[in-house]
Amino acid sequence: MVGAYRLFDNDFINPEKILKPHYKSVALRAKMQSVVLLLNDTSSLDYTSRDIKGLGILEKNYTQGFFIHPTIAITPERRCLGLVDNCTWVRSPDLHRKKISASIRGNQPIEEKESYRWLESYRKASLFAKTVSETKFVFIAGCLPREVCERKGISCRLN
Repeated sequence: MVGAYRLFDNDFINPEKILKPHYKSVALRAKMQSVVLLLNDTSSLDYTSRDIKGLGILEKNYTQGFFIHPTIAITPERRCLGLVDNCTWVRSPDLHRKKISASIRGNQPIEEKESYRWLESYRKASLFAKTVSETKFVFIAGCLPREVCERKGISCRLN
């Protein structure tokens, strides 16, 4: 347990460095496939019943936790190849989305919206697909926001 605490307290360690060897392994496994599906969606981790500092609000203002937005590579036969990308974030307790009118949210730059994570996931999936050029990749989003598709002209097939 002491080793785990030292790892988490190390300023030179971050999630990207920990996951980098895994991403390389996923690319090697994907290279052996003719088609790979890249599945992606957001989930919330609810820690409302726990007293943990640094958490944000979730879907309801009285719930607390954080969000994850992973992209997972699987074969059409449902064999998991691993994680291709992962984004985690905490929604600010000061952010009450329902108090912001739809017209104001509609005029915000996409980079300031939570839906920007979908666009970033697609961009990273495209970069991953370029590293394994002999494989066809299909990006499948759980619920891709309309504004992301409209602004960037996203299609499903990556290569």
